[in-house]
Amino acid sequence: MLADYSHINIGLVYAIWANETSYGISLAWLVQYNPGGLIDTTGTSVYRTYINPVKGFEDMLVTLNVLYNEGLVTIDEIMNKWSEADDSKSIASLWHEVILKKEVK
Repeated sequence: MLADYSHINIGLVYAIWANETSYGISLAWLVQYNPGGLIDTTGTSVYRTYINPVKGFEDMLVTLNVLYNEGLVTIDEIMNKWSEADDSKSIASLWHEVILKKEVK
């Protein structure tokens, strides 16, 4: 299954996870295995719950793939659709730290 998402940058996945879960300490992650602040699509704005972390990440990849197929490829484009908060700068900074191994100032 992961081969279907090889075009999705793992650094971006990590940056979203780190930002949305406060590096893995949020209740949405610890209790619901929700890696990206993913909400229920029924309009209730309730965080989705997964049976394990793998299922949470699989759904995160599916969601990122949908955005990619809509033509959203930059961090700004993705995060503007992903989150109501203005997370683009913090996501980009985390991505740079992971991928480029240096802090953005």
